[in-house]
Amino acid sequence: MFFLNSKIKLNIFPGEKRISFLLILTFVFSIEVHSKDNLYYYEEALKTENISSIMAIPLYEEFLKYNPDKNFFKSTLSRLFELYYKHKRFEDLILLDANYKLDKNKKKKALTLYKQISKNIKIKEELFLEILSLSRKIDPISRERLYDLYLQDKNKYILNFIFALKLKVQDYDTLNYFIDELNDINPVLKLFLLVKTNSIEAEKNLEDVSKISDLNSDQKMEILFLQGIYHQQNKRFKESARYFLMSDSFYSENEKRSSRSILEASKSLYLAGKDKEACSLIAKRSFLILNESDQFMILFCDPKKKSVLNSLNSSFKLLSEKEGGMVFQRYLRK
Repeated sequence: MFFLNSKIKLNIFPGEKRISFLLILTFVFSIEVHSKDNLYYYEEALKTENISSIMAIPLYEEFLKYNPDKNFFKSTLSRLFELYYKHKRFEDLILLDANYKLDKNKKKKALTLYKQISKNIKIKEELFLEILSLSRKIDPISRERLYDLYLQDKNKYILNFIFALKLKVQDYDTLNYFIDELNDINPVLKLFLLVKTNSIEAEKNLEDVSKISDLNSDQKMEILFLQGIYHQQNKRFKESARYFLMSDSFYSENEKRSSRSILEASKSLYLAGKDKEACSLIAKRSFLILNESDQFMILFCDPKKKSVLNSLNSSFKLLSEKEGGMVFQRYLRK
């Protein structure tokens, strides 16, 4: 599926100079410590890139939150852009472009990418750019305009793209609006939203849809995959792995060597404490690394590379606090 200042006011009153001076010293010292702590993420990101470029992403993202000075800011933007591009994190790249002013070369590269995406999904570039702009906004007017544009060219790839960006900005109201208005929407998209938000309706809807007799092989594969994700989110790891393996049975022979379902099944087995089974599942396979937990499993299961994991703890700590961070939480508990 196709698919971020506090102000301190110091009042100095007569007779309180010593206290105020101590407060000022404390404030200045805290700024120095704060600055060093911030720079830590940048330095760790640079070191991490030499080990695993995708693991450097959360460190650069964290550093950017602290509004670094001009030189560090430009460097961090540049590295994030290139890493998003390298790892095909196009939703992240699009939002980076929307939220920050990129330099001319990066902007040109972004526009070339948008042109290529519009060509791939068979939509005029001007229309794609407007859809892209509206997909980043969260308000009723933009929602209705976006819906009207979609109706001009009801293309499943455009709808998948809209869903991917709206999920990224957590605009669930717009996605529910599309689901309610479109009678012919792919049921998998509705299920994906329910699973993503961990809705109480997700499990029943997954069971009901899986019983539909005229589902094609792709839909069966996707529904079983979503059932795996749902159980993984709810810490039913063995059951999750079982659904992922069932999903894998619908992959073609050519696709099986790089099956997403197998990679997710290995994560569920790892989370269940079954390290050997997890690693045997992905042995002698080649996977497209889409996110940090993918990379973790590849490194963890490779005896020659496993030793580098401790060097990535600063990244793992940030990732453990994010959505889908259970893999890193388990590793850090060791």
